[in-house]
Amino acid sequence: MSATATGMALGFPGKAGTAPLVVGSLTTLLALVVLASEVRGLVAERHARQPARPTAGNLASTLRANPYLWLLLYGALFALGGAVVALAAFSVCLIRFRGGQGWMPTLVFSALSTLAFFLVVRVALDEPLYHGLLFG
Repeated sequence: MSATATGMALGFPGKAGTAPLVVGSLTTLLALVVLASEVRGLVAERHARQPARPTAGNLASTLRANPYLWLLLYGALFALGGAVVALAAFSVCLIRFRGGQGWMPTLVFSALSTLAFFLVVRVALDEPLYHGLLFG
């Protein structure tokens, strides 16, 4: 999605403005860093010949084991709930399930990061945010 936003900003420079280009470029770079770290971790795990982590079959262990499911869930949340809802829910899931942090730091950091995102994009840059199918 971030690569699409970057492409749209480059394809329609007069209409899109600079905000989609900046946000899209930064999130694309972040996604590539996360992908590289996941691949590096998988390669290191394979070379160490450790058995795969056993999963209990619940949602948390499934999310921990499958990095591609994160992208699918974020895309679905973004399409249905919009940018702010997707960011808040994604950061809660990422910090709690992937990072293993407690609920208090998870909720505080998620609320602060979502608020910062909203203030930068909506207030400082005066750019509209996508509201999603449910709220738009």
